[in-house]
Amino acid sequence: MSEVERREFGDYIENIKRSENREGDANFTYSELLDLAEEYLDR
Repeated sequence: MSEVERREFGDYIENIKRSENREGDANFTYSELLDLAEEYLDR
């Protein structure tokens, strides 16, 4: 993942957290992040 993709992935994660009404400290697990990264890169 390039530096630009990493920044955009962070924004992607924050948008998902907002859509799920997660609090700021309700983080995803490492396994969930791997799945989301795969989803992000496949789009």
